Amino acid sequence: MTRIFVRWIIFLHALHAMHAWFRYDGFVAMITIRNLDAEVKRSLQVRAAMNGRSMEAEARAILTAIVRYVPVAEMPGLKPAAPEKE
Repeated sequence: MTRIFVRWIIFLHALHAMHAWFRYDGFVAMITIRNLDAEVKRSLQVRAAMNGRSMEAEARAILTAIVRYVPVAEMPGLKPAAPEKE
């Protein structure tokens, strides 16, 4: 009986993990940021705490806002892509 229970729990955990990967229309995108400056990380932690979010949620909110609402031409250090030649 215990083995069946353990297998059932493992199955439920696997099912839950699979569900986390799927959203309404496909897979959840994931990124890893390496070599993040300690000061930037600390600022992100503080900003997240001030907004009542996790660091991950805060980073997601920042990235979403920048990508959706700031034109590439206005981003410092970035240039718009060159138009394709036909």
